[in-house]
Amino acid sequence: MKRADKEHLKRVLIGLLISSMLFGVLQVPQMPPITVVAWADDDIDLLNAGSGENIPIGDITEEDILQPETVVETPEEDVLQPETAGGTDSGIEVSYIDADGVTKTCTSAIALSENMTELAPGWYVVSEDIVFHHSVILNGSGDYHIILANGGKMSIVGNNYDEVFHTWDSYSNENSPVGLGCLYENDSKIGINLNIYGQQDGTGELYINNGTASPDGRPQDEKVGDAINVDELMINGGKVKLYTGGSRNYGINSKNLTINNGTIDASGTIHGVNSTGNIIINGGSLTAQGGTINDDCCGINCGGNITIKTGTVNASATTKGGHAIKCGGDITINGGEVRAA
Repeated sequence: MKRADKEHLKRVLIGLLISSMLFGVLQVPQMPPITVVAWADDDIDLLNAGSGENIPIGDITEEDILQPETVVETPEEDVLQPETAGGTDSGIEVSYIDADGVTKTCTSAIALSENMTELAPGWYVVSEDIVFHHSVILNGSGDYHIILANGGKMSIVGNNYDEVFHTWDSYSNENSPVGLGCLYENDSKIGINLNIYGQQDGTGELYINNGTASPDGRPQDEKVGDAINVDELMINGGKVKLYTGGSRNYGINSKNLTINNGTIDASGTIHGVNSTGNIIINGGSLTAQGGTINDDCCGINCGGNITIKTGTVNASATTKGGHAIKCGGDITINGGEVRAA
């Protein structure tokens, strides 16, 4: 074999070796293994181990050697990423009944826990019994959604009279008089909108006892505030029980109140329900009882209009000069059942 042919053969064999190594890394289909079975100046054959046939070396050229494909990496920004449900990587999926009575699903609700003192606008769920011994502040304008899952109960309790020690069981933070919502009545609560939902069975519960009266009727702590204090309140289901003590407080204190479903019981030392705007009852059941602070205590006190389309309303005043329902605008009853005493 001539020197030039030997150099050519070396290049071919080196090419085959490199190709074999690359194919192994890239895991692409490989050529059948080829081994040298003869080495002579005038006769060099390659054995195709796959077929057992001899292949004359002269029949193979560098162009015949299969070259590995070039792997082109796709830029990371061009790779389609999976969409995160609800726009956040936290939270759980939970169903609820919306304002129209339709079952919907929230994909990113945050489970409420007893160590939370302030909430940001968003979706929350109560799926077990949790008890807050402090106020739960809705911190900042926006929409707050609380789902009362079947069997779950959210309790906010404090400032209750201890009949054993004859003292008031005050909140751990004495400057937090409200049960749920805006801290103080004179604080800005514009844009703080609270929406409460239930599930199909309607057994989820929100219970706020923001102070109870002492057995001998002594005046309640001045620091006790409203059970709920927000701008807009909409209740779509569940059981909502709201009680408050204090000197001048309300079970519900909001600009506008809409009740679409659920069972609501609200009691205050002045008004059970206080609304500076309008009240709309589209269903459910509302029981509102006024307090005994003065002769102007009302079960329901509304500065705007009251519209009752269906549902049940029970309003009562406990003082002689009080009003079961007091309205600064018009009262329109299109259906349902209304009792005032």
